[in-house]
Amino acid sequence: MAALRICFLGPAQILCDEVPVTQALGQKALGLLAYLALGPSHGYTREKLAGVFWGETDDDHASFNLRRCLWSLRKAINPPGAPLDTHIRYREGRYSFEHSGDHWLDVSAFEHAVNTHCRRRTTAAPYFSSSSEFLTGHGLKDLRSAVRLYRGDFLEGCRPRGCPGFMDWLFLERDRLEQQYIRGLRALAVESATQSLFQQAVADYVQILRANPLDEAAHRDLMVAYHVLGKRDKAVEQYHGLCQVLRRLLELEPLPETRALYLDIRDGSLTLDGPSYWLTSARKTTAQAVPHGPFVGRGPEQSELSKALELATRGHGCLVVVKGEGGVGKTRLIEEFLHRVSPSPLLILRSRCYAQEQASS
Repeated sequence: MAALRICFLGPAQILCDEVPVTQALGQKALGLLAYLALGPSHGYTREKLAGVFWGETDDDHASFNLRRCLWSLRKAINPPGAPLDTHIRYREGRYSFEHSGDHWLDVSAFEHAVNTHCRRRTTAAPYFSSSSEFLTGHGLKDLRSAVRLYRGDFLEGCRPRGCPGFMDWLFLERDRLEQQYIRGLRALAVESATQSLFQQAVADYVQILRANPLDEAAHRDLMVAYHVLGKRDKAVEQYHGLCQVLRRLLELEPLPETRALYLDIRDGSLTLDGPSYWLTSARKTTAQAVPHGPFVGRGPEQSELSKALELATRGHGCLVVVKGEGGVGKTRLIEEFLHRVSPSPLLILRSRCYAQEQASS
């Protein structure tokens, strides 16, 4: 075992020569260790570190607090009698973490495994929207061991006071590492489904949704996995659970392809051959996107959209914004226009954005 063992994925756990030293460190000392360990190899200047962790105090107090924090951190993580800069060194005006030292860092092991084993492949597993690289038995074992390292949010529970700069960095790192975690789980789930290990695939998709309940693609894949296992009631229950989450958090309904999947499962019409359900559903959605019923009016708006399209096809790109109060038919107008031009040799990219936060008076 390494002389220094650092676990940051979840509540911090630090062992020096197998002796826990986490309790000896304050919140800022833990934050400083993480900031250095995940930072660039050339490190940070004294001024940078003082500003990030003690930016709300004057320069003299910030510099003093930094020196005191570094002293307590080195005392905790250095083996008895070891040189002062065993793990945290100071060279050419910069502090940095000594990555060549005798240590083990869970974040490094986790990211290395995910980046090594989660390369995208061009052929997706049947019926599943995710894709990854086919993994060898050794690769699957390494990746599954890596996702087990993720015990929770990066530096869970760490909230040092008076350092908004560090908290901004911490928020971004938490989000980045969570996305890596989901990426690894998605690769494992697809590989399990590819090998017809649907019980394991279900467990992996459940883990994804614990991390991100709004991952609608994972909800769809989980519904299909339940269907394959003969648990149609669980697939239907999963859909209704998604509806509740979307309504509670975003005041939205599921995407058309998700509802189409639900109806196919509910009605017993989902077949298990052919291309991935994602692609099949996308084709269904494109063909059925225009709501039933006559489309009346909006002549001037349709004309403006047609003019913009003609300009674009001539190489004069432009931006058209369709705005108006909710419920006046903006989406219907756009869908009717896209339906009308869909036979043209155009590449149409679709995306959605949601107003998750609104200013309150």
